[in-house]
Amino acid sequence: MEELTSIREQGLYQTGILFVCQREDIKSVQPADWIDPDFAHVLLNAKEAGVDIKARSCKVALNGITLGEQISVQI
Repeated sequence: MEELTSIREQGLYQTGILFVCQREDIKSVQPADWIDPDFAHVLLNAKEAGVDIKARSCKVALNGITLGEQISVQI
């Protein structure tokens, strides 16, 4: 994330992070800052720098996994 933030701050490229949540019933995701505060801090810095942060649910079946709906990322 720090590298993506640096690239974005230089203005050379648009950067992004995609969280893929392998379940259908999820409505939003957020960093577990009580478990890994460093990750949460770096993710917040990335968002503030303009890194595009998105998440998608998945439809899981016996014959495969496909991307589902876009879901909210709470930072």
